[in-house]
Amino acid sequence: NPNFEENTNPDDAQDGHKRSWEAVQAFLRTEGHDVDTLNSEIEDLIVKTLIAVQPSLSHFYHSCQPDDLDNSMCFEILGFDVMLDCKLQPWLLEVNHAPSFATESDLDRIVKEEVLRDSLELLHFVPEARRQKKREAKEKMEQRAMGAVKKASMDERMEIERDKARQRTSWEDQNLNSYKRLYPSEQSEQEYMYIHDAAINIWEMLMGGTSRRSIRLSQPEEEKDNDKPGSKNSKRGNTEEVKKEKRTPEQVREVVERLMAGCSALPRASESRVHRASNRGDKDSVIGSPERESAHEEHVQPSPHKTPRPDVQVGDVIKVQTNLGWENVNVRAKRTNGKIDIQFKDGEYMRSVLPRILRVSPPSPGSAPAPGFPTGGSACGSGGGNGSSGSGGAGGGGGVGMGA
Repeated sequence: NPNFEENTNPDDAQDGHKRSWEAVQAFLRTEGHDVDTLNSEIEDLIVKTLIAVQPSLSHFYHSCQPDDLDNSMCFEILGFDVMLDCKLQPWLLEVNHAPSFATESDLDRIVKEEVLRDSLELLHFVPEARRQKKREAKEKMEQRAMGAVKKASMDERMEIERDKARQRTSWEDQNLNSYKRLYPSEQSEQEYMYIHDAAINIWEMLMGGTSRRSIRLSQPEEEKDNDKPGSKNSKRGNTEEVKKEKRTPEQVREVVERLMAGCSALPRASESRVHRASNRGDKDSVIGSPERESAHEEHVQPSPHKTPRPDVQVGDVIKVQTNLGWENVNVRAKRTNGKIDIQFKDGEYMRSVLPRILRVSPPSPGSAPAPGFPTGGSACGSGGGNGSSGSGGAGGGGGVGMGA
């Protein structure tokens, strides 16, 4: 922009068109705006964005480093581009995985040098950590040569990872400098736990696999409280409540379908009551006492109008939804749990998936088969869930932070 003016005096917040975030907040406060609410909304936006990709990052990280218990072999500084509308509502534009660190002005140099300095201090790079890693690698190699390798159990690994995560969290909290911890913490884990669980369920449904459960700082205390004899929240007495909180694959699939249709993830309370009344023909479920409504909710049956999945047979050529759109695939195997093995035209093979199938008309007798596949029938119907080629997961490195 030829009209752009660089900041020539970093101490003057009103100089030039590029300003620091602190200067913008100070200006908004002088205008009488609620800056604290704005900051909390931006922080919530950042945490939810990273939680959405956490299962994918974890899968990639632990696939490359299966024996790493520190979860701190790599880090990344992300740049969030957020736009504010006339009502100070923040909107996420994009996330830059390689933000620019060019210093074209004194203001750039001050802000970006502070970001890099605080980041390197937060990572806690010390020579002793490197020497410790070398000693551990040497000991493992000697044990492997002697055939005396002791492999830790899953519970032991989880406990070690949890202890290391607590140590790293304590160090980060003492050396934040201009950073602010947003996630994870014991309070934020409880607040965003349902979003994290939904992200894992959606990833498992799309990938057709099982995600590695992340270490949670608040988990040990809850388990101890739940395991106490006579506790109201003991595991034995709270089994039904835990089962109700965890969504089934069908429920997750229904949420995805509602979001793709432009609806809310969960039906409104009034919509649910009207739907139950139409299924039972009971007028008291819409207008009645709260006790009667809660009693009816326990006996609600799934909607009988749900579209059934198509009957796919081995050898059928069907059209499934992937990251690249709708693609023709060949059904190679059919499993007892309803999932299928499919093969794409380029030879890629996916096992035990439950893809979304496009509703198409069956081919007429004598019609030519789809190119690239052997002759076979074509399945009709619409499925639940998206089938896509690829893999995903979430690392457990440092916490999420936002610079001042």
